[in-house]
Amino acid sequence: MARRGRPPVLKNRTTTCIGIERNDLMQLRNRGIDLSELVRKTVKEVLSENRAYKLKQEAKQLRESIKSDTLKLELIEKELKILDEEILDNEAYLKRTPVNQASIGSVFHHMHLETMDGIDHEIGIYIPYDLHHSIGHNSISGKGMKEINKASLLWLCEQDTI
Repeated sequence: MARRGRPPVLKNRTTTCIGIERNDLMQLRNRGIDLSELVRKTVKEVLSENRAYKLKQEAKQLRESIKSDTLKLELIEKELKILDEEILDNEAYLKRTPVNQASIGSVFHHMHLETMDGIDHEIGIYIPYDLHHSIGHNSISGKGMKEINKASLLWLCEQDTI
C-alpha cells in the first residue's frame, strides 16, 4: 500500500486513534473539512464547557497577571526607594528660610542667591506651583535660575501681603 499525504508533525501533542464511519469521513472530505482540525475544535469546545477547565484557565491567567503586576510593583518600589533617598539628601542640603508665608497651592523655591560668603541655599520664596513649573531651572547647573528668580521676585512684589 502506497503512503499518502504528508507525515504528521507532532509538537507537544499526543496522537490518538479514533473510529469513524467511512461514509462520514467521505462527507467531511467532500466538504473540504480537515478532520484533525475538526477534532481539535470539538475537543476545545467540550473542554471550554467544562467548569473545571474554565476555572483552571482563569487561574492560569490570574497567575500570569499577578506575576506581571508583582514585577511592576517591585520596579515601582525600587524607584520610590531611590526617590526617598534623594529627597532626604536634598532636605538635608536645602534648609528653608522663607521670605513669605506659604499658601495653598504654593511651593518653596530656593533662590540660591550669591552673597559675600558664597551661595545661600536656604533663602527662598513660596510661589504658585504653576509659576514654579513654568520656567525650567536647575540649581546645580544654574540654568534658568536668573529667570525663575526674577519671575518669583516680580510675583512677590505684586502681592498684597508678604
